[in-house]
Amino acid sequence: MDNQAKTQERYKILINGRNGAFVADFIQYTESYFKCLSTSDCPQDVVNHFEIFRPDAYVCFAETENSKVLFQTNDLREKGLLHDAPVIVICDDAIVPKIEYSARFTVDMVVKRPISAGNLALKIIRYFEEKKEQEEALKAAEAAAAEASAEEVSAVNAEVPEEQTAESQAQETTEQPDAGPELVSEEERDKANALKSADVMDKDELLKQVEAIQAEMLAKEKPKKHILVVDDDRTVLKMLKTALSDKYDVTTMVNGIMVEKFLETKKVDLVILDYEMPVETGAAVFKKIKANEKARKVPVCFLTGISDREKIMEVMALKPHGYMLKPIDMDMLFSTISNLIE
Repeated sequence: MDNQAKTQERYKILINGRNGAFVADFIQYTESYFKCLSTSDCPQDVVNHFEIFRPDAYVCFAETENSKVLFQTNDLREKGLLHDAPVIVICDDAIVPKIEYSARFTVDMVVKRPISAGNLALKIIRYFEEKKEQEEALKAAEAAAAEASAEEVSAVNAEVPEEQTAESQAQETTEQPDAGPELVSEEERDKANALKSADVMDKDELLKQVEAIQAEMLAKEKPKKHILVVDDDRTVLKMLKTALSDKYDVTTMVNGIMVEKFLETKKVDLVILDYEMPVETGAAVFKKIKANEKARKVPVCFLTGISDREKIMEVMALKPHGYMLKPIDMDMLFSTISNLIE
């Protein structure tokens, strides 16, 4: 396949962000997957870039829930100037729910900071892949429904005699006499109004009960998510187990030999996998997980001490759900996990 064909296959991403270093890293490390262009906070600049560039997604950064870029993006979207491109917002953990559940904004995906440029790229790739799978599943379901409907009509027509069908059609085309206005007494109207009032009262009471149940459910502690950590460095295993155990259930393994079997019998919400291990590499374990029907949907995040660009591209080529560099930044660790499983 030539370079031009490869370029045409890449998703086009328009980025609106003041963090120049992050945007530069994102563009540099994602050239195999995306064709990127940056824009400014000026609304006309954004509109012009959408007209010329026609991006597949719009990525913007929000400092607060009242950031100008959020209102600007919403306004442009309502006017149809974003051409139905999904909007991806990157923001601090504290304002994620304020944006996700706000009636003021229409956002397709919210990503928590801190996040590396590579992990953001992987998250966007995953978004497009899942969207494509959903569209294909919908098309298949619609085709199956249309086929089933056609078969049902054929079966019914085959069972009904031709004379009966003609008679039914004649009856359907016959005009029915007008029944005239319905006469309702004042007493009957009063009863109907009383029933309506009672129905409203019942609905209000039911709503209160539902809200009480929801509040009670929220008050209960949610079960901990289960994380499997695989690393040949026991110091790293101990450190991660200590750091994560307050919030998550953590299982550790010193190699990947038993990972596949473990995932067959245990429910795991995330696998943190060392990329370079003896006996069986992280890449080999990753491929086994993705080939396993029961485990292939479990998110996998690579852990690696290699930070050069070539190795990072090697990791990203496998399309994991994320990756983290050693030494581990704790803020980045918790944010990456939160983006993957919460």
